[in-house]
Amino acid sequence: MASLFRNSVKRNGKRVVYPTWYGRFRDEDGRWRKVPLFTDKTASFRRLNEIQRDADLRRAGVLTPMMDHAGKSIEGHRDDYVADLRGQNVSAQHLKNVESRLEEIIALGEWKRLSDITADSMRGVLNLVGKRQMGGTKEKKPIAVSTLNSFLKMARAFVHWLVLRGRLSSDPLAILKKADESKAEKRRARRALSGDEIIRLLDAAPADRSFAYKFFILSGLRRGEAKQLRVGDLHLAATLPFIQLRTEQTKNGKADTIPVHPELLEGLRERTATKLPAAKVFASIPAMRTLMNDLLAAKVPFVNDTNQRVDLHAQRHTYCTLIAKSGISMKTAQTLMRHGDPRLTMNVYSHVGIFDTASALASVKLPEATKEKNVKTGTADIPTQPVDGVAKDARWTNVGQKPVAKGHGMSQPVTVSPKSIFGDADSSPTAGPLENSDFVANSHSMSPTVLNIFPATDNVGNPGTRSSGG
Repeated sequence: MASLFRNSVKRNGKRVVYPTWYGRFRDEDGRWRKVPLFTDKTASFRRLNEIQRDADLRRAGVLTPMMDHAGKSIEGHRDDYVADLRGQNVSAQHLKNVESRLEEIIALGEWKRLSDITADSMRGVLNLVGKRQMGGTKEKKPIAVSTLNSFLKMARAFVHWLVLRGRLSSDPLAILKKADESKAEKRRARRALSGDEIIRLLDAAPADRSFAYKFFILSGLRRGEAKQLRVGDLHLAATLPFIQLRTEQTKNGKADTIPVHPELLEGLRERTATKLPAAKVFASIPAMRTLMNDLLAAKVPFVNDTNQRVDLHAQRHTYCTLIAKSGISMKTAQTLMRHGDPRLTMNVYSHVGIFDTASALASVKLPEATKEKNVKTGTADIPTQPVDGVAKDARWTNVGQKPVAKGHGMSQPVTVSPKSIFGDADSSPTAGPLENSDFVANSHSMSPTVLNIFPATDNVGNPGTRSSGG
């Protein structure tokens, strides 16, 4: 039975009672608890009865923690989710993206409580997002399919966390599937620069920007990673010079290590010799408009005939394509690109053009026709069998009372012309069946030459259509 009491203390021989009332009650697990109440006894008694009744209902299973979460605002759940992510040591940029994207989803879906999260409401959110138009261009285009998928992915991650934490009994968004990005038009399809285009761009740009472009092409860093690159991240005096990226700097939140290309060493040393470790390696990164002007000076189209662009992130495509053309293993290429999925490295960032495929095709050779060859047949040239025990054929001899074929007897050299191989009407009648001819017996010589997928060629670009922000 719940009870009220007040604490007291004895001072100078007198009992002093504190004004605040406390309540003692039995919680849902059957244990006695003490809770502070108010200075008014009547208000404290009413509140204690409410607390005891709630504990009794929970002990009986009438009230559950899920019912408590159901009455909580959706913003409160979102804040708890972000706090949980922050405790998992994810990058600050990822936390920022989660907060802003969830805030946008909640506003568009008009979610107030957990009961508002439904598949239909999420479809409405995606429809509203899909109808948005890009600004800043004369021809406005709809939001990319990959962007819609990112909204759905973010919402599903949040709902999945709610289910794991016992705040939802099931996932209402489980029936929603991501759209197929492979068949959708890429909003920012990118291409790799060809070898000639690389040379022209580096020659046309001023020295500082030329080195910046070379750095992006030979390091594969993303714009944000290069912008945050500090002198202390460079280890140029090591036996194998490398760049040590920080967790807050990378897209995946990992402290990746990247080797420094030999052609970048001298330029990096010149630019960092007098700087403190905390100073940035690049004072500024070329803006889009600046890059477009440099490409124009180099006579390199920013957007080609297939609507592929060569913005700053496209130099990461150039980097990957150069790696692929060097003939190294796919695992090494994936590691250098810092991709979690090798298909992203192979299918999106590696660009193989018509000149590359033409060079590979030229290495395929047709088999040369055989003029004259001595072959052994298995059945067509068996010597004539002895008659009445007497060898009539010169290739048989009598050993004692038994005729025996000379040599092995079952295989003799026969001249086969090229015509007989292909079944010409003038074929020699002495030729054996086709399956025993030299043409098939040596069929291993007909196997196609193994293609060099990444032949050494000056052409780097290709007319691919895939793109990604990886």
